[in-house]
Amino acid sequence: MSTTRQPPFSKSNQLSSLPAPLIAVPGFPHLSLSSTSAVTYLRNEVDVSRLDALDEHLWIAGRKGHFRPLHKQLLLRRDLVITEDPGMHLVWFENSIFIKPCSEALLSWEFWDRCICAVTPDDKAESAENKGSQGLQLFEAACGFLYSYTRIIVHPSDYRVAVKDNLIPDIGFSNWCLLAQDIANTVSSPGFTHVPRWRYGELRLSRLNMIYKFTLRGYSYAYMYTSYSAYFNKNLGVLLLGFAYCSVVLAAMQVVAALQDRTDWLAAWCLRFSVMIIFGVLSVAVVMVLLFLGIFMSQFGRTLVHQRKVGKGKYDD
Repeated sequence: MSTTRQPPFSKSNQLSSLPAPLIAVPGFPHLSLSSTSAVTYLRNEVDVSRLDALDEHLWIAGRKGHFRPLHKQLLLRRDLVITEDPGMHLVWFENSIFIKPCSEALLSWEFWDRCICAVTPDDKAESAENKGSQGLQLFEAACGFLYSYTRIIVHPSDYRVAVKDNLIPDIGFSNWCLLAQDIANTVSSPGFTHVPRWRYGELRLSRLNMIYKFTLRGYSYAYMYTSYSAYFNKNLGVLLLGFAYCSVVLAAMQVVAALQDRTDWLAAWCLRFSVMIIFGVLSVAVVMVLLFLGIFMSQFGRTLVHQRKVGKGKYDD
């Protein structure tokens, strides 16, 4: 017995400029609507499995349901940076927030009906084991992605910013409000389950990188530096501040140690602290050298792998 789901919005509120019936993925005439092509395309559009795997740690990087509309992002002087990685959608770093454009396919009722919604129990089991976001997981991930857009485009000013930056097709703000209401009703209906990532709103990249390090999943979730100097300049600031405080304390201890009527216990503590600072500085220096070597060897290894792929004709950007 097949299980059918309904698209998260009504047919009357879809992107009206699309041809009917569809013969290819909207916006990509070279991609057919076969199950393999559609699943591959949708994975590239909505798969957030890397973040789903961090479910129990995501509270460190952001708050549940915390979405800021686009006009507030501009109010915070943040740059809206386009990304095609769904795992970077609504992840912010310093003065930038990454946003993945919403494709025409995800605003097509027919595409949802033919390629996302209809799934059999066997397909569902297979997708859970082997295909990640196919079937039920794919449906929920796509709904979550659209839901994020309903939270960041709330006012006419948000809509104008989104259309200007090509984040969504121009369907008119009134139509957008109707479509957003349909999506909100779908994700709030009984029985609907958000994928773990979309229970949260904006996520801080620096904390995602920290989670990746401490859970031993890799060096970073996403590496934003293009040179070693930029990376070390950014991360050495806190160390230099710590050294400055320690220097002030050591200078005060020198004054105490120079007093003739100092107590023995105070002199002993001054000596111990001074030795601790010496070992601390040496330890930090060793860690920084090892960190540099680790980053260098990692990048060098990736370069070698890339060169081998190019040599074998398997280059993939």
